[in-house]
Amino acid sequence: MTGQAGVRRNTTLSPTTSKAVSRRLRPPRHLTLISYFPPRCRPGGAEFQALDFAKHLVRKGFETHVVSRSDKILPYREVVDGVRVHRVLYCPQPVWMRFTYYFSAFLEIIQLSPDLIHAIGFFPNCVIGSVSSRVLRRPLVSVSVDSDVRRGNPIVISLFWKFILRSSRVVIVKEAESARRLAPYSSTKNIAIIPNGIDQSRFRGLGRRRCRQLLGLSSDLKVILYVGRLEAVKNVGSLLIAFSKVLEKFQDLRLLIVGGGPELAKLRATASKIHIEQVTDFVGEVSRQEVGRYMKAADLLVLPSLSEGSPNVVLEALAAGLPTLASRVGGTHNLIRHGREGFLFETGNTAQMTHLLTLILGNAQLKRKMSLNARNRSKDFPLKQINDKILQLTSSALSSPVGH
Repeated sequence: MTGQAGVRRNTTLSPTTSKAVSRRLRPPRHLTLISYFPPRCRPGGAEFQALDFAKHLVRKGFETHVVSRSDKILPYREVVDGVRVHRVLYCPQPVWMRFTYYFSAFLEIIQLSPDLIHAIGFFPNCVIGSVSSRVLRRPLVSVSVDSDVRRGNPIVISLFWKFILRSSRVVIVKEAESARRLAPYSSTKNIAIIPNGIDQSRFRGLGRRRCRQLLGLSSDLKVILYVGRLEAVKNVGSLLIAFSKVLEKFQDLRLLIVGGGPELAKLRATASKIHIEQVTDFVGEVSRQEVGRYMKAADLLVLPSLSEGSPNVVLEALAAGLPTLASRVGGTHNLIRHGREGFLFETGNTAQMTHLLTLILGNAQLKRKMSLNARNRSKDFPLKQINDKILQLTSSALSSPVGH
């Protein structure tokens, strides 16, 4: 007698089905693509924002990966605060060899096969993310460093942003102006405006007197601070000139330049030429913790850039209660309200910068008021809530069907 009970069924899953089941059984795999990632020598605001969000994902139970450029002093693979970092081949010279990063990043993404790709920076990362997203048929969240949008050549914008916006489930920008510029290339429904955030707790317990002691600064000094990369777009040379003019009106002044970059030798030469080298300290690159100490020890921060996105250094200054003097570029006006947390001056206007420096340094009551306003203003950019907003968009992208 024959019957179905004795029949052995083949229950072997196909490779495609097996991978799908495996994805459902593990935590969601989130991949961030960014050019640089801490603890690298020269991370900026975008890099620290990426680190904070990646750690937020880890706390929420995501399997979190970051793909970034290789670095001579850091391993190709490591785990940073629960985040799995993959550094892929990058050759900065000759210029044509930089394409090695594009190919190696793409191959790494394909191998990791994430559930969602989170690309930061228009070119090349959002482009690499767009191609990877289409190949893997996985959702893409693109994050614009807003200076990308403003600096972009119209031809490049028309070629690349249209491709990126069509590939992305959502594009995150930091300010309304960037959203307006991108709107012609896509429906505004997939453009979200989310500012950077700041963790105010980083600056609690840091007293001005103690920080000055740790940094070897006397209590009676008036300290002007710059924090950032030393490159032409940061326009630090104009700050040196303005500082030399302010020295004519005040004694016991010190200018601290925190950061490194290709303009360092030129700036040192300028300081020597205008005879301010004795009261100007080129501190070099310091840790994130040390940046907090310099901000608590300083009297005001100056950011004279020719171009900016939504500068993280200004958010840090606000949380530290440090009045800020910044050029009116990019998103600085969305962070600093002129006359309240500091002042804004027209880009490249050294005379205006000099006048405003003199105004703040010469008015202790105004400086105290701006310091209080700055701390209150920082509460408008709470890091946890802002990361939760980004996570909400990420979760929505994961839960909806993919279709390009």
